[in-house]
Amino acid sequence: DDEDVWDDIHRSKAEVAWCWLKYSINLLAEYVNLCEGGKIENVMESSTKLSEEHDVLVIESKVPFSVTSFDEARKVFIFGQNQIKEAKLYYTLSDHANNYVQLVQDHSKLYKHLILYEEDLERQSKMQKRRLDMLEDVLSKLNPQYYLAVCRQLRFELGETYYELVDLKLKIMNSSTQGPVLATVKKINLLIMRCIDHFKSFIDSLKDREGMLPDVFTDDLVRAALVAHFYLGCLFTKLIESDTVKKLHNLSCSEENYKYILEYSEKNPDHNIHI
Repeated sequence: DDEDVWDDIHRSKAEVAWCWLKYSINLLAEYVNLCEGGKIENVMESSTKLSEEHDVLVIESKVPFSVTSFDEARKVFIFGQNQIKEAKLYYTLSDHANNYVQLVQDHSKLYKHLILYEEDLERQSKMQKRRLDMLEDVLSKLNPQYYLAVCRQLRFELGETYYELVDLKLKIMNSSTQGPVLATVKKINLLIMRCIDHFKSFIDSLKDREGMLPDVFTDDLVRAALVAHFYLGCLFTKLIESDTVKKLHNLSCSEENYKYILEYSEKNPDHNIHI
């Protein structure tokens, strides 16, 4: 009937928008990959039209084929954001929760790749904060009882994003001529604790009803589980403390996480390829 036809149309428009969003994300990431691989000269040489279709050419004209500056990256970013708005008209949180969360994660990826073109550390920090806001917002709206796997993904991604923000804040503080300021130190420690909380929540979600982690993780979880412990090991050493007792406690927590990785590796040598 007509209702089904309109639903198909709206879904198709959302799917097309999502494809353009993926294109935007990959475009921003590709230039960075080419830089690292020393293949910049090949970018312009391989420049071709995606299609001769008029509708595609109209959209393609709005997006640079290659991205070599922040201004060009920003154009791709804005284009990608517009595609997110279009896709979310159909993929709503109430009707398509999993798809909606994936769109939010892709939005976060847009910011993550845009940051690579930004040299100013303060502006990088603001973009990381924007990523945190959108990820924490969608996480707060999900019931982990029904969306356990999705919440796990978000917890891990939030942990990684907080970690990146902590590193930025430490760089800014260390480059300051004033040196460490108490208020700044408190903010950094707060960010570190939030990062720790997200990684701990991710790890807790892997435990059984008795609160124990499995002796052997499934292949799809083992890397994330071990990386989360590695992050925790690093994070406890980043906490800025003047009290010797607290420093020793943090070092002990750090050692505990590194020790877990080592013991797991010794018990499950087949999983070492995931580390």
